[in-house]
Amino acid sequence: MEDGLSLKANDFALFGLPERFALDRAQLDARWKQLQGAAHPDRFATDTAAAQRVAMQWAVRINEAYRRLKDPLARAAYVIPALVFSLGISIACLLYLSDGPAHVEISELFLPCILGGIPGAFLWWFVTKLFERKRP
Repeated sequence: MEDGLSLKANDFALFGLPERFALDRAQLDARWKQLQGAAHPDRFATDTAAAQRVAMQWAVRINEAYRRLKDPLARAAYVIPALVFSLGISIACLLYLSDGPAHVEISELFLPCILGGIPGAFLWWFVTKLFERKRP
């Protein structure tokens, strides 16, 4: 596989595309063909069993990412949690920097949640609850 690519890379990084909902379908298709050409298990038929296994992992990963990115609904479901998480972090920073009784709550409760990697949807719920508690 190409240098610098990881099986754990997000779908956009894997395909070398900007992380946004709108994308160029022709560019996606061309990149999929390029990646599959490099990772297709048939290319590794005479290699070791370990190399064949790695090739299969890459082929599966590339196909999963391609299916997700080419389908607008699946792509939206993939993009939105990252945006919500980023928005949650921004709101949390604003709350943290604001004056008021919620200051201690945020520093004691929110920071562990950020460090724990809570998914975007729960983070959004948590930030909304903080807003409700902060209101007089």
